[in-house]
Amino acid sequence: MWELLHREPGLLFLILIALCGTLIAVTAIIAHYWHIVRQSEADASLKQDMLNRGLSIDQIERLLKASSQSVEIPERPDTISDKEYTLIEKLIDEGKSAEDIERILRACRGPAASAERTSKDVEKALAQKANAPLREGRGIGA
Repeated sequence: MWELLHREPGLLFLILIALCGTLIAVTAIIAHYWHIVRQSEADASLKQDMLNRGLSIDQIERLLKASSQSVEIPERPDTISDKEYTLIEKLIDEGKSAEDIERILRACRGPAASAERTSKDVEKALAQKANAPLREGRGIGA
């Protein structure tokens, strides 16, 4: 066998790759099942602790059901469009106040627009506008 490896050194490389792949796969499988075992131990320990505290089976079931239901909070998408951002920039350049800009944006968006959303958009645009001269290498008063 050693003679074959001396004649074909690339074969050694392939054997090492196969061994490493097998080792990685076995490690992943062991880690997965180890995680399941540890999770089961933690669940059993929690249930035993609840029983030791004197909770009834119904209370334990209700607590476990409530804790297993995860509440997903949807991420708030960036609600300001490019057109609105351009409008806000122009209104800032004209010297409009934040209240005036909010009122104009609410009028453009229609009655369904919330005041909180409009306020946050104006604050964001004002902050970006204030930081723009600094990013461009000019001072604020330049």
